Amino acid sequence: MMRDQAPFVLAVVGLLGLGLGCGSTASTSDGGGSGGRGTGGGSGGQGGAGAGAAAGSGGSGPGAGGGGAGGAPGPISASDYPTAAVAAECQVLVACGEAPDQASCMASNLPSGPSDYPTLLDDIASGKTHYDGAQAAACLAVYDNAMCTQTWLATFHAQYAQRCAGVFTGTVGTGGACFINAECVTDLCLVNDSSCAAQCCPGTCMAPPASVPLGGDCSTAGATCVAGAFCDVTAAGSTCRAQGVAGTSCSADAQCLLPFYCNPVSNLCTQPAATGAPCHYGNDSSGCDTLTDTCAAATGTCVAAGGAGQPCSTTTASCASGSYCGATSGLCTAYLGPGASCTSASKCMLSLVCDSTGHCTLPTGSACE
Repeated sequence: MMRDQAPFVLAVVGLLGLGLGCGSTASTSDGGGSGGRGTGGGSGGQGGAGAGAAAGSGGSGPGAGGGGAGGAPGPISASDYPTAAVAAECQVLVACGEAPDQASCMASNLPSGPSDYPTLLDDIASGKTHYDGAQAAACLAVYDNAMCTQTWLATFHAQYAQRCAGVFTGTVGTGGACFINAECVTDLCLVNDSSCAAQCCPGTCMAPPASVPLGGDCSTAGATCVAGAFCDVTAAGSTCRAQGVAGTSCSADAQCLLPFYCNPVSNLCTQPAATGAPCHYGNDSSGCDTLTDTCAAATGTCVAAGGAGQPCSTTTASCASGSYCGATSGLCTAYLGPGASCTSASKCMLSLVCDSTGHCTLPTGSACE
């Protein structure tokens, strides 16, 4: 995906794209250092040590491997991986309303850059990157039965960390040239020129920064705390501290473990509310368990955001995922699908761009060399 239409939804699918993407030398960490919501656990795009990844359905979605013994997903071939990856990501996107159905999502979604999958497949064929199809199937099965809730996201994080290591193993050592993370032994490729806007930006394989343990100093630029911790910045210094569970005192959502958020009234980590239940906005959360709900100011309860055709405000997040608030009409309007006439890419669904003919289309690319 390319555009931030729904932050929490993208926090989920942002983990997809194992070893792919394009970033800059400034992006050496994700939300790990500060306990960022929804990110972390992936191998990231180029220049991102934490989030970003492609996914697949691990045997249940289009292009995935067949079922193994006992119904377990069979290995996914390298050639089938890109399609399986998009299929898995689309399970989450459809569940969260970013796309109306699986078919339109797959025709509109590109989890990583246009050149990343062609580059990955060339790398696997040449031996630059080793691919484990069985591990890929186990990893991508994490996306099966996706639910658009904070509670599901918390479970997803734990499973992702356990199942998704080792899908790709790079052979290029530290200091070697690279285009994507999956080429590097360290799984981290940093772009040499942060101003590069091309599809293929040359980079260098780098050693990722070591995670800072609980109680450790996280004041160094790029420092990331271990999983389950956040960087507590005070006048006395910056220290990695454990994220809290329900009832733990807090001042920001990042200080609470998923699915909990920091209730701004009680200043305690709180279980997000179900649809229809009372809620309070956190500093980075609606306070609602369902990711597509919003905490309605009028009722103080979690309600579904407005769908296409519903009145909306351009100053608040009042439209459901998969739609935007029309500045002129004041109505929630569905994003345009593939082939639709357009004047701006911002009105096209998911990864679609508005091409030179004025139509929403999926960008294409070739392998980086």
